[in-house]
Amino acid sequence: MLDPFWNPPPNESNGVPEATRALWALVNAVNWEETRSVLTERQAILLTDPALTLLRIIIENLFAQNEIAEAENWSQYLSLLEDASAYGIDGAWSNFISTQNKAIDALEALINADANNEKLVVLEREQALLIGSTTARVILRGSISKQREQHDEELAEYLEKLLLLLEDAQISGIPPAWNRYKAL
Repeated sequence: MLDPFWNPPPNESNGVPEATRALWALVNAVNWEETRSVLTERQAILLTDPALTLLRIIIENLFAQNEIAEAENWSQYLSLLEDASAYGIDGAWSNFISTQNKAIDALEALINADANNEKLVVLEREQALLIGSTTARVILRGSISKQREQHDEELAEYLEKLLLLLEDAQISGIPPAWNRYKAL
């Protein structure tokens, strides 16, 4: 991809399309409040067909380059923007945050399940959130990074195993993924 997309100049356009700058600001916001602020302030750009098309191209390119984590991260913003275009920012934002919270709850249940059979029950019960959506994997990757920054390697490794389970279950289904997870 074009370097100006990944590293846009701070205040000048320098030939970088405004949609690119707005998408970059949205995805690189430091917290959810800033994300909401960018969405609200730049909705005239972000909710256009060209911006949505550009975002789809970015995601396709990331998947093609096998940048799965980045592609999944960007995908959650595509869903947010599509919902905002269809239902308005307030409704889309409410749904987005609700999905984030539900995914966090499902991940906490999976992480805190004591026995393997409890983990399997959680995985099967919450498969739409844990496997069918990118949200849980994006959150889990963020948690792994945070644990590494805090030098908690044991927890980071445990979370990585759960991430592998979720990724594998998305591709292979729960039974084969679960069998491989138990062998770890």
